[in-house]
Parts: sequence; structure tokens; C-alpha cells
Amino acid sequence: MTDILDEADFTKRLLSKLALLKLEVSQMEPLSLQIDYGGGEPRLTIHLDNVYEQYKQAPEKLDSLLQPFLTEISWTLNSPRFPAREIYENVLPVMRNLSAQAKEAAATEGQGIGQAPEEGAKVSGRPELPEKENWHGSERDKQESLARGPLVRQELVNRSEEHLVIQFALKRETELCPLRMGDILPSFPDERQLASIAMQNLKVIVLQTGLTMSEFPVDNFENKLWLIGFRGGKHTEFLASLITVPEVMESLEKALSAADGVLAIAPSVDQLLLCSNIDEEAVCEMGLLAGYLKRESRQPVSGFVWRFKGGFLERVQAVDLEERTGNEPSS
Repeated sequence: MTDILDEADFTKRLLSKLALLKLEVSQMEPLSLQIDYGGGEPRLTIHLDNVYEQYKQAPEKLDSLLQPFLTEISWTLNSPRFPAREIYENVLPVMRNLSAQAKEAAATEGQGIGQAPEEGAKVSGRPELPEKENWHGSERDKQESLARGPLVRQELVNRSEEHLVIQFALKRETELCPLRMGDILPSFPDERQLASIAMQNLKVIVLQTGLTMSEFPVDNFENKLWLIGFRGGKHTEFLASLITVPEVMESLEKALSAADGVLAIAPSVDQLLLCSNIDEEAVCEMGLLAGYLKRESRQPVSGFVWRFKGGFLERVQAVDLEERTGNEPSS
């Protein structure tokens, strides 16, 4: 029978393994370690209470229980390393469609993709990237995942038709750098905190830059649609992401005098359109346009119709267009 380590020895076992990474690690108390990265960066505290309880149930799994800590901490050591202050001030949300990226990757490899129908939805929040570059599923992504961990993202909507997420990226002068778990673990071990900061940073950009609203005429449509943009044509890569910021969506509702809320579509990363009518006809028209613009986009996001009231998301609708096979919308 395997002897069970007490709390102090269990903590020392992980401490000895971390010594191989040449980090400054201190033991605060049994089942608690702290890593100091120096340079005024935040210290990473590791709590071992839960994994120690698992170890007591299966002591023969000691090494496998400790391995995830070694893997994740090693992610924090690989370049590039972003200062916590830079992440805090410049992290932003970027809306992505993982389904579209997976289909593109499969097409490149000559493979097909099929998805079973699924009922319901799970709603959980640089200058343009090179056309061929994906943040998900590419060979570069696989290599980066091994070195610095998976991309940091938040589920938005996951349906059979579309899998939409918010990915968090660091905006620099000439590029948009997707953040990985190794980038944020020392500073933001709670991803929810990072999401809140990213939304706030996007709100600040809106306040500093300002938004424009121009009519977007579409032949044979009964409802008036409005195209949202940033003043000066800036920050286009974040237009779809505006739907994640309630204060921004509420201000747009007020600008349209939409007491009952608005419908929104985000067919690509650089497109956001609104309609102040929310009846069934408006939903169908918005769905038709979203599907068309998404197919035409180099960076497609969503063919869904999003309904907001008071700035908050109330409903996400997929419009069945099989029976609406008339002319494609044209603006």
C-alpha cells in the first residue's frame, strides 16, 4: 500500500518539481505556493487543497495530479511575455466563429464537415489579420498551444449552426496579439476578471473615438437598417464585438428611439447592423441579410439575429431561409 504524504510533504513534492523550471517559488503554508516572476509583476499563488483531496483518494496518481501544475506554469515562462499592466490596459474582445474556421481548415485539407441538428442554444461575452491566418486550428496555433497554452476565450453561443466565442487579444500599434493561458495566469487567474476588463476597454474606445450610424438601404426590404461604425473608419476589427458591451448597445437603442429594443446582426468581424423594428418581418429580413453578408465575408462571424433590450441580450435567433428563396439582398 502506498504511503500517503501529509500536506507539508505533498507541497514540498511539487516545490521540488518546480525547482527544475528555475523559478523563485516560496511555500506560504502547507498546500499553498507562491511564484515570484520579478520585475514588479504580480505573484502567482497556487492553492493545492482540492488536488490534495484527490490525491488522498488515489495516492498512486501523485505524479499525474501534479503534472498539470507543471504544464501550466511552464506556459507562463515562454516568450512573448506581456506585462500585466499592458494586458490590463489593452486587452480587447474579438468575436470569432469557430465553426467557420473549422470548415475552412477542413476545406483546405480536402475534408468535409457534417454536424447533427441540435435544439436550443447555450448562451454564456490590428489592423485586420492576414487573410490566411487563423487563431484556431492552424499549425501555428498547435505549436503555440504547446508552448504557451490554449487561446483565452469565452463562450458566447454554441449551436449546431454556429459556435461563437469571444477571444481576448492584446492590441498593439501594428498588430493584434491573441492571448493564451500562459499570458494571463500570473496576472488574471480568474478569466472572468479578464472578460470584464476587455469589455471596459472596448467601451473606452467607443467613448474616445465615437460611433457613426448610417442608413443601409437594401432593395425590397420593408424595414430601415443602420450600419454602425467607428468615427474615422478606425477599430473595424471590433465592430461585431460591440454586442458584448451592454452600455454601448443601450446607447445605440436610445439613438434609434427603440423603446422595445433592437435587432442586431454581426455577419463579419467588421460589420454591425441594427434595426429598430423587432417584428417577425424584421427578423426575417435581418436573417436573410446576415446570411448573405456572412457568405460574402473573408472573416465571417454570425448569421444569427440578436435581440437586445436595455443593452442586454434577450434572444438569439436562427432564421430558416429555405422557404425564402427569392432574390439575394443587394444594398
